[in-house]
Amino acid sequence: MLYLIEDATPEPAQFGALPALFARTLNAELRCAGVHFDEQRFPDAHQHVTADGRLVASGLIWRTRTGLPDSAEPCHEIFALARTRHIVLLVQSFDAFPTQCAEDVEMLRVVHEADSAQLVEDGSGVVLQAHRDRYGRWRSTEQAASRASGPSMTIALIGRECDQHQQYPATLAALGDAADALGFDLDVRFIAAQDIDCDNAETLLADAHGILLPGGADMARVAGQIEAARFGWLASIPVLGLSLGMQSMATAIARLALKSDEIGMKEAQPDARVASFEPIHVGEDGVLLHRLGLRPISLVPGSRIAAMLGTQASILCNHRYRLNPALEAPLATLGVTVSAHDESGSIADAIEADKHPFFAGMQGHPELSSRDGAPHPLLIAFLEAAARRSQA
Repeated sequence: MLYLIEDATPEPAQFGALPALFARTLNAELRCAGVHFDEQRFPDAHQHVTADGRLVASGLIWRTRTGLPDSAEPCHEIFALARTRHIVLLVQSFDAFPTQCAEDVEMLRVVHEADSAQLVEDGSGVVLQAHRDRYGRWRSTEQAASRASGPSMTIALIGRECDQHQQYPATLAALGDAADALGFDLDVRFIAAQDIDCDNAETLLADAHGILLPGGADMARVAGQIEAARFGWLASIPVLGLSLGMQSMATAIARLALKSDEIGMKEAQPDARVASFEPIHVGEDGVLLHRLGLRPISLVPGSRIAAMLGTQASILCNHRYRLNPALEAPLATLGVTVSAHDESGSIADAIEADKHPFFAGMQGHPELSSRDGAPHPLLIAFLEAAARRSQA
C-alpha cells in the first residue's frame, strides 16, 4: 500500500515528523519527493546527513530518530514496490505527485498548530496526533513526558531559539536525549551568536554551567561562536563544539596561542592572514572536496574522546574545510590536542583539552546519531561536566 502524505509546513524542522511516527506504526519505508525550502530564510534547511552521503531536509532527522532507514529518494517503480510492502511517500504538496495514475493510494495530510500536529485523512478524520516537548522532539499523545530527577543547570546554547525549533532541530533534541538519560533538569538559554562580542561575552555567559556551540551553514554565526569559545576556555566553563562549533573552538585557541586575531576560517573570513580552517582539497576545476556521509574515524588511544566512543567509531560528516595542520602545534602549547583523525590521518575529526574541565569538539555531527534512550556519549560527557560545575 502506498500512503501519500502532504506536509506543507513552512518550517524545515517540523517537516516529516508525523509521517515518520506514522511510518513506524506501519513498519513502512518513509520516502520523500520534491522537497525545497528557502535557504536564504533557513540556511540550515537541508543539513540532515544520510549515512550514504546525501544532504536532505533537516526535518528528516525524525525519520532516523524513529529507527527508519534513510531510504533512497522515490523512483519510477514506487507503485510496483507499494504492491509488495507499505511505503509512506512524503511530499510538500499533493500537486507535485501524479496520484491520478495510481491505484491503492491513501492520501493524508499534516495539519500543524503551535507545538502540536495532526495527521488526517479526508473522510476518516484524525489518524495520529503528536506534540513537541521542551527539546523540540515530536511525541505521540500516548508517550509520557520525560521527568528530571537530578540536578538543575544552565546550558548556554549559542543559537537563536527560533533556529533550533524552525530549521535544524537535531542539536536541541540530542541535548534533551542526554538530559533525559542523566535525569538532569536543563535551563537551556538560547543566545544568538550574532549578539556575542568580546565586550559582552562575560555578561552573557558567566553564569552558564556549559556552553554548546552547534553546527550550521550560516557563517554570520562564526565571530560570536569564537568569542563564546574563548570565554569558556578562559573561565573554565565546559564547552562542546559540533562541526562549525569545533571550528570556532579551534580558531579561538589558535588566536590565544599565537596572540593574534588575524587567524580565521577561510569559509567565513576569506581574507584572514592565517587560515585556521582551509579547503580539504581544491581540484583542477576549483571545486572543493565535500566530505559527506558516515565516515570512520581514528581515535588517539588514551584520549577523552576515545574513552567516550570506544575503539571503533564513525561520524556523520558534512564539511569542505579542515583544521590547518600547521596549527596543531600551537594548539598543543595551550593543551588542546587533536584526538581523532579521518582514515587518511590528514583531517582532524576531534579536539580536546585534558587540563580543562571540558573542552571538546567534533568536526562531524554527533547530534545526528542521538536517539531517545540512546544519547550520543559526547553529549553525556558534556552534561556531566556541566553538572560538576553546577555543584562546585
